[in-house]
Amino acid sequence: TDRKQAEDEILERKARYRGLSEASFESIFISEKGVCIEQNQAAELMFGYTSEEAMNRPGTEWIVPEDREMVMNNMISGYEAQYEAMALRKDGTSFPCVVNGRMMNYKGRDVRVTSLADISTLKKAEDEVNRVSTRLAMATRAGGVGVWDYDLVNNILLWDDQMYLLYNANKNEFSGAYDAWSSRVHPDDKADSDEAIQRAIRGEQEFNTEYRVIWSDGSVHTIRALASFQYDLSGHPIRMIGTNWDITEQKRIEAVLSKATIDAEAANKSKSIFLANMSHEIRTPLNAIIGFSQLMNREKLTDAQKEYVVSIHRSGEHLLKLINDILELSKMEAGRVALNPTNVDLQSLFADIHRMFALQAQAKQLQLIFERSADLPQYVIVDDNKLRQILINLIGNAIKFTDQGGVVVRARVDPKEDSGSILVVEIQDSGTGISESELSKLFRHFEQASAGIRQRSGTGLGLALSRELAILMGGNITVTSELNTGSVFRFQVEIREGKAEINPLKINKRVIAIDNAIFAYRILVVDDLKENLKVVVDFLRMPGLETNVAVNGEDAIVKFEQWDPHLILMDLRMPVMDGYEAIRRIKATSKGEKTPIIVLSASQFEEEKVSEISLNIQGYIRKPFRENELFESIGKVLGIDYIYEEDVTVAAVSDYLNTPEAVAADLAKLPQRLISQMRDALEGGDFYGLIELIKAIEPGNPEMARHLR
Repeated sequence: TDRKQAEDEILERKARYRGLSEASFESIFISEKGVCIEQNQAAELMFGYTSEEAMNRPGTEWIVPEDREMVMNNMISGYEAQYEAMALRKDGTSFPCVVNGRMMNYKGRDVRVTSLADISTLKKAEDEVNRVSTRLAMATRAGGVGVWDYDLVNNILLWDDQMYLLYNANKNEFSGAYDAWSSRVHPDDKADSDEAIQRAIRGEQEFNTEYRVIWSDGSVHTIRALASFQYDLSGHPIRMIGTNWDITEQKRIEAVLSKATIDAEAANKSKSIFLANMSHEIRTPLNAIIGFSQLMNREKLTDAQKEYVVSIHRSGEHLLKLINDILELSKMEAGRVALNPTNVDLQSLFADIHRMFALQAQAKQLQLIFERSADLPQYVIVDDNKLRQILINLIGNAIKFTDQGGVVVRARVDPKEDSGSILVVEIQDSGTGISESELSKLFRHFEQASAGIRQRSGTGLGLALSRELAILMGGNITVTSELNTGSVFRFQVEIREGKAEINPLKINKRVIAIDNAIFAYRILVVDDLKENLKVVVDFLRMPGLETNVAVNGEDAIVKFEQWDPHLILMDLRMPVMDGYEAIRRIKATSKGEKTPIIVLSASQFEEEKVSEISLNIQGYIRKPFRENELFESIGKVLGIDYIYEEDVTVAAVSDYLNTPEAVAADLAKLPQRLISQMRDALEGGDFYGLIELIKAIEPGNPEMARHLR
């Protein structure tokens, strides 16, 4: 019975072991003297040999030839062995496997039991990890980025190869402890870098910092450091994993750029100061030149004297335009030009421009044609002054550089993608044209094409400013041209739909008195230059305004207290006390708070400063001024009306202009000198002088005089 039980137990154990063997996913072989005597089912599935085919086959036939020597050495080297090899299937394919071998006693014989596990999936995963790691290492090395791993629990810091390069450290000298890194940090930055790490560990902020390190050669380098954290299950940080890279060169470039920016700002400030001073110094005498020329036009002068006055006035206006162009350019460069869109009668604007250039074109025997599309709106929202300036510059240039043929101005409106519209204007001429090599110069500041240089006219600013204005208004200017054939300038600006409104006709008439004056208005004029004082005082006395003068801010305060003026005209730049301080002190009093002040200044930059500091004033007039500007501002502030000279404008329309032969015949009868004087007055913007010259035509041809007016 005992023997039978022992045999049954042995059989049960054998069955259990065989069951385990067959259930295993690993291939199991039993070999004796190097040949297979038994294999499990997994081996049959893995290698493709049936049990009968596997019987008595050498164990090395399951291994690729190049690994068989290594396998044999492992088989005879010891009792147990574990290694990796490439296994070989019956169909000739191979796969990586882990081999485990052990000597055992099997049925009284010494045999080797060997198991092979397919590790193809594991190897692929390892290869992918190695590939990604290699690519990451190459990328960080190429970008000069070092990677580090700081074990917060054990205070162990691990670096990759790039980190040693960044810190100029030797692997043998680096212990891997936190203190080894800390010893490389610049003494002045050590406390801040330590605090940055501690704040990051406490979760107060991200670890994103910069610090300097000292290399073994004594050179100082700036390091940028970033890191993220690994946390345990309870949420405590246990590791910091981060990157470093050297930003020393970046810091150097930033310092250079910062210095260049500071230098540029200083240069720009110097330029602005220069332009402000230049503007003031040139406008101040211009105020006297243009002002006195307007006063002289009120007098009865001989033809020669009128010619002199017109020339003086025209030259002053030309110089003023040059100054304005330069100042406009400066404001453009500084980004201080702002749009002032208003409701504009577009049809009327084009009609005004047409009338403005009609005589100039006629004098050169050129056709001037305006073509407006049928759907061109009458009222639009746009910056009237800037649009007018672009049109005047482009049309004026077209007429200037055209000697035969004519100029055509075409206007249309295109829809805009989102909202609003685009005003498109083309100015085509049959002039000298521009060579392709010179087209690039057209919109550069202070540069001219050869045609402009030959004529010795202009400053090379008009087109550049026009393009800047067009861009500011949401458009641009382009040009196509052919030498000796002509040019087409095309510009676009953004517009919005306007609304119909009654625009009162503005007529330039001379003020001769105050209407229904109950008392004499007292006006205090403050200026340090006697010429400017005289111009303003002479204008104000003509309609009967009482005047008093002060030569600086202190004098103005005294005269204000003594004389009690109804209005003060205040210059800003004066010795002893400037206008700013004088205005502040006057407005600080109860009487001064009620007294209106109009600034009369020669500097455009002063106007911007007044706006910025919110100076309590009621008006601003720029020198040199026109007399109607002066009277209009005073009348608006004091609420007074004027009596003007007899209205010289006539609204009636006849058929006279529809008979070009008669007009040409009448023009031919005019003295050439008179025509020259009228042209000078027109170019100088001297409307009053022009009216006086037209009066000379009236006795002989009232119809022509009426239309010229």
